[in-house]
Amino acid sequence: LRGPQPCVASAKSAVTWKRSLLICAHEQLGSKFMPIATTELKAKIIESLNLQDVTPELIQDDAPLFGAGLGLDSIDALELVVMLEKHFGIVIKDIEEGRPAFKSVRTLADFIDARRSH
Repeated sequence: LRGPQPCVASAKSAVTWKRSLLICAHEQLGSKFMPIATTELKAKIIESLNLQDVTPELIQDDAPLFGAGLGLDSIDALELVVMLEKHFGIVIKDIEEGRPAFKSVRTLADFIDARRSH
């Protein structure tokens, strides 16, 4: 078996170089250590909840997920808990533990990143 291979990033542009570096980090470390992008999380939320006519661009990062924001309800909260376990391996055992995480897409992304880094 071969060990980790060195990553070679192109120096064509700063954007290309950063993207290459992120791809290399993902390949070497796995997704466990990569922060989740809010766009990726929004897509997972849309898919998990089967939200019709909603795209990631329509969901603001800091808008409330429940009530006036995206308008999710308690059944949707259960679906999000299942999505977290299925896609990210994160188990929420206590409602009080998860409640602050479900304020917005950004707080949920921060929660996922914090839990995956432990």
